[in-house]
Amino acid sequence: MIIASSIAFLKSEGIMVHYGRWLIPGYPHGIWFDLRSTYYDLHTWKEEFNRLIGIKLSNYNDGLEDDIIVYGFIVAKFFIEVFFFYFTILILFYFILFYFILFFVFFSQFKIFNYFLVFTSSSSRR
Repeated sequence: MIIASSIAFLKSEGIMVHYGRWLIPGYPHGIWFDLRSTYYDLHTWKEEFNRLIGIKLSNYNDGLEDDIIVYGFIVAKFFIEVFFFYFTILILFYFILFYFILFFVFFSQFKIFNYFLVFTSSSSRR
């Protein structure tokens, strides 16, 4: 679900992404990025790399350098999307837990709830 939504996001950005099984022993799952599908944004990414890190990259077409920059930015977009999903779930869980605790602390003052928490194992002894 998370991987599928991240792949759908990358495809909506115009990046060719393929997900499937690699045909080697064990058949592991793999995600393949088509680097050539994102070369239209290469100049912008080189400028951003220079601005963020301070390393000036060449303006002529160096295939290896271009592939490294494109691959780095595609993987960064992918992981940002995956972590954004987890971060959203974490924030929702935090607020649900916070309001759950707040609810019971608030209503415990009014003696509405008189519950005892009993922790038992799944097996009972007679």
